[in-house]
Formats: sequence, structure tokens, C-alpha cells
Amino acid sequence: MEDQESCTTEIFLGKDGEVSVWETNGPPPVRSSGTWSVSDDDIFQMNIVRTYGSGQDSRDVGEFEFDVSRTFIGSLSLIGEEIGIEGSMHLMVSYDYLYLQ
Repeated sequence: MEDQESCTTEIFLGKDGEVSVWETNGPPPVRSSGTWSVSDDDIFQMNIVRTYGSGQDSRDVGEFEFDVSRTFIGSLSLIGEEIGIEGSMHLMVSYDYLYLQ
């Protein structure tokens, strides 16, 4: 679950520490990537970067892209035979716009 709009995004945590971002009921990104790790003291950290596009070629600023980065930090626990992660999300928006021509 994400932000106050309660968007849900399906992700896959790869064995290599990569995150695959799949379906979402929020705004669809142009592209996305991510990484995850678990420390020796069972602290989980996941970073996801999504790139969104906006604007129109014939308007004031034209077409542009911007990145939204989120870091999730939490702790691992066993729930039966499954692993549960509980924590919080931190949001960072990149203001380095890429203007498209």
C-alpha cells in the first residue's frame, strides 16, 4: 500500500536483490526499477524509483519526465512459515526534469 491515496502495487523481490514492479492501480510509470536488502539484524530496506511522463508537446513546458523515489524500511518477522515485513515508507521526488522533444 502506498501514500494517502492507498494505491496498491504488485512487486517481486528477486534473489539477486533486484525489485520488479508489476501491476499498480495508481498512475502507470514510464519505467521503474528497484533494489532490496536485509541487514544482519533483520532490517529490511527496499528502494524503488519510478519515472513518470507528463505534459504536452504543444504546451508551455512541453513533454517531460520526472522520478519519484520511495524507500521502505522495516523489520522481518515469521508469521507461521511466511515472512512478514512491517515498517514505513519515505518519499522523495526528484526535480531534475528531462524535457522531451
